[in-house]
Amino acid sequence: MTVAAAASGPGRAGAHPAGHGPRTAGARARRAGPWPGAARKATTIAGMTVPGAFYAIIIVLGQVTPGYDPVSRFASELSLGRYGAVMITGFIATGLTELALGLTLRPVLGPQRPGRIASAMIALAGLAFLTAGAFLTDPAGQVRTVHGALHFAAAIVLFFIATPAGALAMGRHCRHHHRGFAAYSALTGAATPVLFIATVASGHLLGVMERIVIGVVLAWLTAVAIGLHRGRLAGAPA
Repeated sequence: MTVAAAASGPGRAGAHPAGHGPRTAGARARRAGPWPGAARKATTIAGMTVPGAFYAIIIVLGQVTPGYDPVSRFASELSLGRYGAVMITGFIATGLTELALGLTLRPVLGPQRPGRIASAMIALAGLAFLTAGAFLTDPAGQVRTVHGALHFAAAIVLFFIATPAGALAMGRHCRHHHRGFAAYSALTGAATPVLFIATVASGHLLGVMERIVIGVVLAWLTAVAIGLHRGRLAGAPA
């Protein structure tokens, strides 16, 4: 055997064992996504804590805001009250958290359509929360101004598009490897728009019903972050 032949053989220096070459390493890098490990961890922790904190803000402000009735008024009206800055901060923090979570999930869920839809809709939910925080509702939920219309549009996107589509897609994505979460996601996707319609039609119990549907959405988003933290949401490799 010549020196050249030996150098080109399987035992040459620098050869990569099967499954461990640059192509596989590149696939793993793409799989990890654009987020450094610390950023992904911070996003996951925020996803597990911020939605619950925002819901606590809604409940507490509903009790301490002067002249506000949490039974019959929209939660968004808390942005107009004495502690409105706290409510607005909750909207913004939740929006940034879900936008980051959606972007983090994109490479994790894999290239299949359900995973891509789920991650995109979670990011869209984040944008809806950001819009709701940036553009205040009108009093009593009556659309009278441009900012009130934008706030109402954000609610429509959240409850009729982002959450239903994202949860149903997540259910389909997880149907083989995480059936319990798949069923929970599918139920959330189906129930969210129905609960929002029930909220609008609930009369003097509007505030109570809205807090139920908000709780359903925030609980599911929290569960998604927990699933990411536990490594249960991964899809097929890219």
